[in-house]
Amino acid sequence: MHPLTSAAILGAGSLGTALAKLLAPKLESIVLVSIEQDCVEGINRDHRNPRYLTSIDLTPNVRATMDHREAITMPLVIFAVPTVAIRSEADKLAALGLPADTPLVSCAKGIERDTGERLSQILHDVFPDNPIGILTGPNQGGKTTYTQAAGLLQLLCQAGLYVPGSSARISPVDAIFTHFPVEERPSLEAGRLGEEVKRLGDIFTRATRHSLVLLNESLSSTSPGEGLYLARDVVRALKTAGNARDLCHAPARTGRRPGSVQRGPRR
Repeated sequence: MHPLTSAAILGAGSLGTALAKLLAPKLESIVLVSIEQDCVEGINRDHRNPRYLTSIDLTPNVRATMDHREAITMPLVIFAVPTVAIRSEADKLAALGLPADTPLVSCAKGIERDTGERLSQILHDVFPDNPIGILTGPNQGGKTTYTQAAGLLQLLCQAGLYVPGSSARISPVDAIFTHFPVEERPSLEAGRLGEEVKRLGDIFTRATRHSLVLLNESLSSTSPGEGLYLARDVVRALKTAGNARDLCHAPARTGRRPGSVQRGPRR
């Protein structure tokens, strides 16, 4: 095994960028491998990621590339891509001849949809001889569970099924619309933000003042400033539709506590 003086991080999203920032003082060099050309150019030119954690300065020993061949020469490879991309990224490195003694670290969360395998199991499938580590820690997924529960309770109520709880006051709705983050996929023609905006547009085209609209971490694929700017238009669209209640899950942008309910007049 080679000395761990450098590392490749697959994925230049928020997680990959944060890992690069934390590891840079400990390593001689770090290469971020990304499928997003603007991220690569911004990191190499400005030492900042133009899409994720945009206010974070990266040190000069952090650079970015779109070429996976650079990853296989590193003594450590860290997987910080979305769950859906883990197997395809692993297959790319296998096809390029990643050495069997290169340590791999899985940092993403979740399981593979088709197989039910954990991400470390996927890496073991592709690289049975490589040492594999897992980076884990606390998860702030409470807001997602809260939002899912709101939709599930509405569905149970309107289906005439038992609603768990000591009491409940639920008004019927004509439709339930959800907007949750989707995994980043190379096949997204408009990019992740473009796909988010398209799905929001579809919701507001169909929603009425009697609809339930659940938004969770919407517009999280852009910077906080740009997200707040776009969020104002989202709130205006909700108001236009007559849907004046929302479950707020962006305290850093709105100043409200997670799970708070903003009430307004119903038309």
